[in-house]
Amino acid sequence: NLVTPEGHPFYSLGLNAVTANDSQTYIAGRDWMFTDLPNGNAPLAGYYGSSDHNNGNGASQGRGYNAGRWYNFYGANLQRIYGEPCVAGTTQP
Repeated sequence: NLVTPEGHPFYSLGLNAVTANDSQTYIAGRDWMFTDLPNGNAPLAGYYGSSDHNNGNGASQGRGYNAGRWYNFYGANLQRIYGEPCVAGTTQP
């Protein structure tokens, strides 16, 4: 229903299920959008990875960027702020 209990129109579109473990952004096929990412042996180059989320899930249908090389911006930003990667399982850096 797109109406509030008071009768006002309402529509919401946003992110859900954002977690520290799922903070990768697929860059494969759109590298031109991410020209300032670190290369080679740069300190933040350790935040690259690759995976495949072509799982047939309805939410994944028609998405062109859900497999291949990705970059973990969240992890890289934590290292930028605190100077080194956070240890898994800690609550504070």
